[in-house]
Amino acid sequence: MARADWPDLTPAADCGPPSDASARRAVEAVWRIESARIVGALARYTGDFALAEEAAQEALVTWSRDGAPNSPVGWLLATARRRAIDGFRRKSALDERYATLAGQLADGEFSSGAATAAPGRSDDLPWDPDRVDDR
Repeated sequence: MARADWPDLTPAADCGPPSDASARRAVEAVWRIESARIVGALARYTGDFALAEEAAQEALVTWSRDGAPNSPVGWLLATARRRAIDGFRRKSALDERYATLAGQLADGEFSSGAATAAPGRSDDLPWDPDRVDDR
């Protein structure tokens, strides 16, 4: 569905592929016209405005690299949603890794390098928390 205020994104048959400048102008025009709606829809989808903006910007970079799609707003939304889902997955995997590391730490341990306390190691802190040197 073409809008009257969008630039013509299809290259002319006799002109060949669009130049970098024309692709950049097309990206800028669509972003200027539709950015509020795109980021708003992504913010509702993700529940995180910063993540929505970041995902939309990443989608723009992909568009400028791959060329203009047939449906710019739909493509930007779909690509940005996929980027947001990837962000959720990365955060979930990181949280799982942190939980695994935290589970390996025994009470009073300072490093996750050893599953059990080293033999002959005292349970005392390596420093006195009441006496902290300011140097």
